[in-house]
Amino acid sequence: LAQARPSLCLAHGWPPRPRGRGAPPATKHNAVAYAWKENERFAAEAAVQGFGVVLCPAHFMYLDLVEGTDFEDRGLYWASPTLPIDRVYSYEPMERLRRMGLPPEAEGKIRGIQANLWSETVDSAARAEEMLFPRLLAAAEVAWTAPERRSLVDFQWRLSPQLAWLAREMGVRHGGQATGLILAGNFLRVPRSPEVATRGIV
Repeated sequence: LAQARPSLCLAHGWPPRPRGRGAPPATKHNAVAYAWKENERFAAEAAVQGFGVVLCPAHFMYLDLVEGTDFEDRGLYWASPTLPIDRVYSYEPMERLRRMGLPPEAEGKIRGIQANLWSETVDSAARAEEMLFPRLLAAAEVAWTAPERRSLVDFQWRLSPQLAWLAREMGVRHGGQATGLILAGNFLRVPRSPEVATRGIV
């Protein structure tokens, strides 16, 4: 499978080459590894081998994970008990990869980061927005702002007016402290009120 469908294997976070054998040279120029597993060393290893890498570790970047521990919070918890917005914002991709052995000469293979929302338990566009926002704003700042210029306190001050603008100008709903619950394999849908959907976070 790794020889016949290398892109498929890489997209699933499987090893980019068969055990004990090198990957075809052409594969390294065409395939991009999406590193989503909790073991982030896969990303460093793939970059060293010459693959382009998109970072989307589930325990930082999977926005279908439940945000908090409130009864009304919605989402999954297979990769992390919760994924609050401050954890998303704390993600330091390059620093973490350097600690895991990524050499300077392979850093150019890191294409960027990606926040994912899998929709198995998302039953409407409104629900998708509530799972995406406000955490997607934190992911965007991680992707586009140098670490030395990021500040969680500053981000929190800017977050409330940004969410208010998105709700007012574009009708975007957001979650926050009320975002599901998985119980015995069943997804419990808790209705959201308009007041909750447009409430700012301070």
